[in-house]
Amino acid sequence: VPNIRSRFTREASVQANLQHRNIMPVLYSQLNDNPPWFLMPVADSTLDKDMRLDRSLGGNSIAGIMDILAGLEYLHSMGITHRDLKPQNVLKLNFGDGPAYVISDFGLISVRDTQLSVLTQTGMRMGSDFYTAPEIVADLRRASPMSDIYSAGCILHDFFGQEERIP
Repeated sequence: VPNIRSRFTREASVQANLQHRNIMPVLYSQLNDNPPWFLMPVADSTLDKDMRLDRSLGGNSIAGIMDILAGLEYLHSMGITHRDLKPQNVLKLNFGDGPAYVISDFGLISVRDTQLSVLTQTGMRMGSDFYTAPEIVADLRRASPMSDIYSAGCILHDFFGQEERIP
């Protein structure tokens, strides 16, 4: 279980240091407690849930995808690859100037120039069938920012594609 604790602590530490409107903020954490924990804002919804109700997000699908891309641009500029981007990991927060989507669930992140990737054990469930880039299905270590862009493209397809993929 030390590996799980280490992964959780790294996830929370990295996420707490990310400061961007489209990244889920960490409000407070006690990572030395047993068990360690952190507190985030309560989301109003998930992108997955919102798309099930209305695939166009009430005509705001472009704003939704732009929120995701802005968050990814920030992550990638920080040397972070999310590796598990999917509608269930994109949450809607209500800010003073209106709602915005934020990227959450940093459990599979890879941070350039660290040993974080080593913490993902072989055989762990990686990614999600429809959103995971092909190059990382067999080996999560092959992930790159382009893997996240692939996942964003799959979400974009959910908004505008002809096929109905949202179950």
